[in-house]
Amino acid sequence: MKKIFFIFVLMVASFSLTAGEVIFFNGTFIEQAFGYPSTAKGEPVAAERKVSDKALRISLPPASWAGFVLAVPETDISGMRKNGTVDFWIKGNTGNEKNLSVMLIDSIEDKEPFHTQVFLSDYLTMSKEWQYVIIPLADFLDDGFYWSMEKNARVNGKMDWGKIQSLSFDISPSETTETVIFVDGVKISEQGGTTKIVDKYAEFEKKYAYEGEYKSPIIKGNKNFKWPKKIKAAVSLTHDDAYQSCITNALPLLEKYKLHGTFFMSGFNWYQPANIEGWKEVFEAGNEIGNHTTYHPCDRAMGFMQNGFASQDYTLGRIAAEIESVSNEMGKYGFRPSRGYSFAYPCGQTTVGENKKSYIPVIEKNFIAARTVEYGTADPKTVQLSQVPAYSGAEMTIEKMIGIIKEAEDTGGWVVLYFHGIGADSMPVDIKKYEALLKYLADNKETIWTGTFGEVAEQIVKSRGKK
Repeated sequence: MKKIFFIFVLMVASFSLTAGEVIFFNGTFIEQAFGYPSTAKGEPVAAERKVSDKALRISLPPASWAGFVLAVPETDISGMRKNGTVDFWIKGNTGNEKNLSVMLIDSIEDKEPFHTQVFLSDYLTMSKEWQYVIIPLADFLDDGFYWSMEKNARVNGKMDWGKIQSLSFDISPSETTETVIFVDGVKISEQGGTTKIVDKYAEFEKKYAYEGEYKSPIIKGNKNFKWPKKIKAAVSLTHDDAYQSCITNALPLLEKYKLHGTFFMSGFNWYQPANIEGWKEVFEAGNEIGNHTTYHPCDRAMGFMQNGFASQDYTLGRIAAEIESVSNEMGKYGFRPSRGYSFAYPCGQTTVGENKKSYIPVIEKNFIAARTVEYGTADPKTVQLSQVPAYSGAEMTIEKMIGIIKEAEDTGGWVVLYFHGIGADSMPVDIKKYEALLKYLADNKETIWTGTFGEVAEQIVKSRGKK
């Protein structure tokens, strides 16, 4: 997920800090303030004040990483890390504002403005009434990051708490309408305390709780399983992360060869007004829309995860809440198949938390089947449908893919291939190779069933119900 942090030059100003307190807004801007992108605005308004002469009205545009930044002279808060807090008053224009966060950003002088963030939903439920928020500085991670325009990549590093220079209120691109909030009395202090919601995911933790090491139910396979008619093997084409090239490149090719695939949704862009009609077209063409979480939590060691969104940062309750939310969002747009949704594990990882607690039971209770990235062909007689193996199509030659499919014909197997970008976007498969695969499958449709991931899983489930 990209966040573009616009480098700015601070104006030299005379400013005296109160001992143990750093003020970012008290009715006026202490230093420079700006929004990103340029359509994000902040304006002091007297009509909505709380503790100052004026409150700050912040408007953030939809469908974009957006924020409003409040700058102060470079300030050393390292001595406040243990007991200090970020505190402020806040209220929403509608009371339904979501996906808001607060970021602290260190010095820009070295052109590496590392920032670290927390999410407001962990500390309050937004309301049209003023609420006081207290966020311990200790809740902000030492691990920071910024998006380098020069490198066109995320850069990770440590926060310099001796050179904090700004605080911002931000929103993810999940919202489809403008978000307006009001804040007042924004500061860092040593008052202590917190308004953190301790039991935010308690309902989901309780719903999916289990003790000890989780083991999936013993499979009641069907040793006499056979594919329908003259079919010798099944193939499922799966596509991760809702890239635009799946709409522009994959869909026309699937239609050309009269085949269907599965598209696993993650992130926020897929249901934005500019994109949702394209995904409706994908679904209405007979393809499957599946769940791939919102924030795509992978292992922190992989180096590209946003702070607070690595798999280690999740609990069982949090991942369950996120997964259910994505399914609800897909249902809202009419993407609910009669058989139930399919799921794909982000980075193929099936655990959350530092103690690596399995969330497979969440998947088994909510999905007909789930795809991993474990290398292999599934045996329909014995495959654990909550952990279906797969092959990375982008990393294989067309000859290798066809060879695996032919082997599956000999064994009666199910070959699941996964892709990301199709001819473009992230980790793209060469579009000529993708089309060559589709042509081979279409030419051999009498013996190879190219079904969506959910369709094939449903066939296996039905076979296991037969005696």
